[in-house]
Amino acid sequence: MEQNGLESNKKIAIPVDLIRTIAIGLVVLLHASNEALETSSVPMPYWWTAIVYKSLALSCVPLFVILSGALLLQPAKLDEPIRVFLKKRLSRIGLAFVFWSMVYLAWGFYITNVPVTLDNVVQGIVKDLFTGAWYHFWFIYLIFGLYLITPILRVFISN
Repeated sequence: MEQNGLESNKKIAIPVDLIRTIAIGLVVLLHASNEALETSSVPMPYWWTAIVYKSLALSCVPLFVILSGALLLQPAKLDEPIRVFLKKRLSRIGLAFVFWSMVYLAWGFYITNVPVTLDNVVQGIVKDLFTGAWYHFWFIYLIFGLYLITPILRVFISN
């Protein structure tokens, strides 16, 4: 059935594994190029090469976000109740966040030789909760935000 020259039931196949593999490779490239840029004695040609690689690799985060949006907003999943959606996803990400926050909190006590007291642990947990446990946890906050906005976007898409 065509309307205005377009098929109304046209499905687009998303090569999820290919996009995910490319994004993972770009994350590795990004971290490798960052390592080269953080070294103070890098010759200029290597520095420029690292800058070019980093510029190409910066698309890894948008690729992951776009892929997450495409998978979360699939038409087949639009009927999933909000409570089920949030419970399933937030329990997984919450468990990972709590576990790794505790690991990094313990590691922080170990490397700084701060005594492990109830007061220090509570202060560490409160600080981690509001400022982020470690700088590389930023993606957990991003995913959490995507999960919170997805039910609203699903209403827009279905209507």
